[in-house]
Amino acid sequence: MPSVAVSRFGEVTAANTPTALTLDASGATVNSQQPPTNTSMITGIIASGATDAASNGANVVCVSISGTGVSDEQDIIVGANCVDGTPAAAAFTAATDLKVQIPTIAGGNILVEMSMQGDDTGDIRAGCTLIHE
Repeated sequence: MPSVAVSRFGEVTAANTPTALTLDASGATVNSQQPPTNTSMITGIIASGATDAASNGANVVCVSISGTGVSDEQDIIVGANCVDGTPAAAAFTAATDLKVQIPTIAGGNILVEMSMQGDDTGDIRAGCTLIHE
């Protein structure tokens, strides 16, 4: 069975506050996603983001997957930020080959959220791709 990739984008603007990724690649608001037809599991996650490094500090970046389209909510660490100095440049490294096995439920909705846990280092422009099989 071929895999299907579904991506969502957004901006995390506050620490310790999960933010829904609700944009598609064209910038249109699409909200939650449904498991693609003929798929039953999320088998991969690719996440990336960059902070504007507005404040010094450090945090861990987490992706949360929840909703009626998955059997259990998942919180997955995908990177970290450390900003020291002004002006500064910082980014977290993409989780380019994160393998998971998250069963999906046909007809349900999947909500993808991202958060920075720890210090607020500024806004994070973020993207997350779920690989369905």
